Amino acid sequence: MRLNLINLDFKVASRAIKFGIFPMLSTLLITSNYRVDVIIMKQFLDYREIGYYIVGVELANKVWLISNAFKEVVFSKTAKKDSIFNVK
Repeated sequence: MRLNLINLDFKVASRAIKFGIFPMLSTLLITSNYRVDVIIMKQFLDYREIGYYIVGVELANKVWLISNAFKEVVFSKTAKKDSIFNVK
């Protein structure tokens, strides 16, 4: 499939850009919120200590991701009516 400017619908493209700009900016702000601490620590700490901190934060994020996956499984099992007794 080849992209051709003649066949491009600019109304659809402008709606897609308007729809996608808010999620893109919110994702950018969330990502920068979790990384601004490293930028601040560069002023006060050695790179080795920042490396320890980053490894610890990433390991904590992975552990949080695993526990969040269990939460999703339990939530899906209990989403049905009166199925709380099926969760063991």
